[in-house]
Amino acid sequence: MNPKKWFGRILALALIFCLIAGPSSLAAAFPFESQAPGYYAQSQEIQVVFTNKSDKPIPVDRMDSLLFYSASPGVKVSRAQIRNIEFDRSKLVTVNKEACLPSGGTFKVWINYQATSLSDNRDLKSVETQPVPIQAMEKFRTVDGASSFKVGNQLVFSVYIGRNKASANQAYQGPTYNQPRRISGSTRYDTALALAKDYPSAPAVIIARGDDFADALTATPLAHSLGGPILLNPTNSLRSDVAKEVARLRPRTIYIVGGTSAISGQVEAALRKQGRVVRLSGHTRFDTSVSIAKELRKQGGQFVQAFVTTGTNFADALSVSPLAAQSYLPIFLVTKDKLPQEVKEGMEALQITQTVIVGGDVAVSDRVARALPGAKQRLAGSTRYDTAAIVASNFPDAQRAYLTVGDNFPDALAAGPLAARHGAPILLTGKNALPAPTASALQKTSASNEVFLVGGNAVISESVASQVRSYQWINRINRGQ
Repeated sequence: MNPKKWFGRILALALIFCLIAGPSSLAAAFPFESQAPGYYAQSQEIQVVFTNKSDKPIPVDRMDSLLFYSASPGVKVSRAQIRNIEFDRSKLVTVNKEACLPSGGTFKVWINYQATSLSDNRDLKSVETQPVPIQAMEKFRTVDGASSFKVGNQLVFSVYIGRNKASANQAYQGPTYNQPRRISGSTRYDTALALAKDYPSAPAVIIARGDDFADALTATPLAHSLGGPILLNPTNSLRSDVAKEVARLRPRTIYIVGGTSAISGQVEAALRKQGRVVRLSGHTRFDTSVSIAKELRKQGGQFVQAFVTTGTNFADALSVSPLAAQSYLPIFLVTKDKLPQEVKEGMEALQITQTVIVGGDVAVSDRVARALPGAKQRLAGSTRYDTAAIVASNFPDAQRAYLTVGDNFPDALAAGPLAARHGAPILLTGKNALPAPTASALQKTSASNEVFLVGGNAVISESVASQVRSYQWINRINRGQ
């Protein structure tokens, strides 16, 4: 038999042995055990069946990070990429609204591996035992996936070219990078305060409610035009740390967006002790978006264009907020199937002649598009992640990007003005994995030079941070650095 095949099998069994019967501290932290693996010599992958041996259900979205973490301590592995987790969804259980693998439940994992000793060489090094040679300088431009983890002082990357698992895939060693910077706090209010620290002072600040998205996101263009941040506050009382931040920024004007059901009169009275207060509001979020647009015009905005997004979901408005702010254009809110009368009248009053819809027809229907003035362009993808990536393509020269979680809004509400301040897009991610459209957007621009994660580890995991590092390295290779 070919010696390379025997060598590969020995490595595979050694890796599985380390994963299952490694150091006691590793075994204690590893809640799974595996059956005998199937081995595929040609692709350097093994398929392993794991069983949940803990006495508690394990959330499905944590499986990848648990396996990923358990593969590296105490093991010299240049690649142990966990991917293609397969399980029978009919056998999952629901705990706290999360799909979980029950105790004793099983699932299959494909592991792409290569055990080797690592060097400090910063040059690109192809793993020698891989069967398919790949010229990275040519192929990285069409890479379909990449991920990384740290072994010693070295980062190791698995780069997949071609979506078919059986096609060429190969592991590379690369240099160590610092993890992307985080901007976060213990709550959504603290995260907004952390974002505001980029401003040494501000002519104006905007105060918005932190438990809903509409007012803060539509206020982003106004905040940018005024040169100030958005601070979040609860409805009924002014937070002491928000009051302190307003005092630090020394604004001439404090804007409140939303009616008294959003930010109460009590909060307004407390803010009046710190400066001039202007409230921009309407009977609904749609009406409030019109009030904000009118103030943007009052502050010197010479626009005849506007962006239109759904007012019932945050993702599209969040993605377009820095682009709208950079363009000094307002954001109007609509429902899927109706152009609210107050928005229609507001557009007429502001003499809007051209609108750009953000989101597909499941967010803003073609019926509404026909009712909008000059709606000849739609920025939309098949998912919110695709849409955000399409919007981000309007920042071709961006040197940084802000990454926020795509399935919840709190940490992202105040990110728009800061992104616009630095000419940067906002891209969306999952908690534990970087979606393909987001990864592709980072790969195509220089924005991955400096990526900021908005939110703590509980919002965006360290595994996402490591994937971002992969694309930083790939972009460096493509630039010939």
